[in-house]
Amino acid sequence: MTTVSAEVKSFDLNDDGTAGLTFVDPLASQNMPVIYEIYAEKTDFVSQVGVEYPSFTLTPDIPYVSADSQTNKLTLELNDGEFVPDVAIDDVQLSGSFEDMTIENLSASGKNLTLQLVGMPAISAEAGIYLDGSLSVAPRAIKHASQATYVNIPVHSDGAFFDYSELKSANDTATVPVTIYGIDDLSSIAPESITFSDPALKVQGIEVSGDTTLTLTLEVPDTNNANDVAARLNDQEVTIGDITLTANFPEASFYPVFDLVEEDGDDLALTLIAYANNGMFDKSLAADKITLSGDFEGGNVKSVDQDSDTTATIKISIPANGQTEESLDATGTITLAAGTLVNAW
Repeated sequence: MTTVSAEVKSFDLNDDGTAGLTFVDPLASQNMPVIYEIYAEKTDFVSQVGVEYPSFTLTPDIPYVSADSQTNKLTLELNDGEFVPDVAIDDVQLSGSFEDMTIENLSASGKNLTLQLVGMPAISAEAGIYLDGSLSVAPRAIKHASQATYVNIPVHSDGAFFDYSELKSANDTATVPVTIYGIDDLSSIAPESITFSDPALKVQGIEVSGDTTLTLTLEVPDTNNANDVAARLNDQEVTIGDITLTANFPEASFYPVFDLVEEDGDDLALTLIAYANNGMFDKSLAADKITLSGDFEGGNVKSVDQDSDTTATIKISIPANGQTEESLDATGTITLAAGTLVNAW
């Protein structure tokens, strides 16, 4: 622990018994003290005052790091404050998906720190996917910083996907966003450079709607609504420049999960939690819209409660046929009537 002294510049006693104290510590930026102790001569008075230092935020100039490139150049900008001019590579630590990468060509100027990440991002062994990469800048690298400053940056492989939840259609025309990783300048993409395996599908217009997003206006003949358009686009092979993808416009579906089994006389009472995929449950979902089959045949639906747009609690009763709640071994089928699921679009 380092002990230093500060110079008192003024002391003002207030009428309410409090006092105002002004002091100067010319070495504060060097020593970064956490507290100051205040003593009054010829008394037993001792007080402590904590020191609050500014916090900083780093903003990268790129929306993501490419998982398919050996080198990624980026600039980190401070929201406030400045970098010291002699920031060293050792002042920046890498973790997350960046843990196996190294830093080259680092330079600092004012609010900006520019560096080059070299190597391939690492896939998380636990999650099996690319997690965010993290950079930690040491406090000595930022003027008046008392602790490390962190920034997380997403990692993406080159590719593209449609945001089908934003699909809109009218009069044989549709608009849908597509997110693209691997093309730096989206404004360079021309409508004719985007093709579908069905040649009747044409791109009429393109709008850059984000760092990685284009909104496409499509000609989709012989369609009356968004469901028609989604069915037409689903499984299409789409080429965008050098990137090829299979369009995925899945219809809404659901899956049930056993929550509780109880014995009820000659029956077994089952509580199931149903989860909607790629859409939501319609408000019309009710017991009379559910059909039981398989090992559930002969049972009946007791109640349906919609917990949210995407979850519902379904209670059913099936013949026990000699089984108990401990020995139950059944594979049943639950079918929802048409209209009880709403597609994401």
